[in-house]
Amino acid sequence: MTDQTSPLSGPEGLPRVWTIEFFETDNGEKPVLRWIKEDLTPTKRRALGSAMRRLLQVRGPAVNRSAWGRPVAPGIFEFRVRMSGKEVINVEADIHGISADEARERFGLNPSEDVLLRVFCGTHGSKIVLLLHGYDKGEDPSARRQQREIAEAVRRLAIVRSRDAQSTSEKRRR
Repeated sequence: MTDQTSPLSGPEGLPRVWTIEFFETDNGEKPVLRWIKEDLTPTKRRALGSAMRRLLQVRGPAVNRSAWGRPVAPGIFEFRVRMSGKEVINVEADIHGISADEARERFGLNPSEDVLLRVFCGTHGSKIVLLLHGYDKGEDPSARRQQREIAEAVRRLAIVRSRDAQSTSEKRRR
């Protein structure tokens, strides 16, 4: 991806002003966190984690003004992560001050693995990016799949807004 700020080095020195939180179901599950931990390979997990720390926490929804994001539905934007395995290794080596070979071995990274992930986000409260849903677009890049995944993010945002409205209503009654 090309951007004025290198996605590999990150906007050094800029504060992480956005907090990342995960959508939580009524029974306390965090589906996006589960997807990251259980379904993504180490290479994809590292690529997403680095991109969230270096871009999403710094820029929040302003990633929409770059190749890293775009609005997809009212109140929802898509955070796009596209990197080669070699780029992921170089990022991790840079972050940890180690050689690329050491990063590859230490973190179990695959230099031939391409990363193409989508995470659908909304903002919540003041300076919170809420991770609503995510998927591996590299597994199925079809428009039909994309629309199905966006629909799930829209459904989850509606749940969050409903909870917020209910909470506000309960506070007013007190």
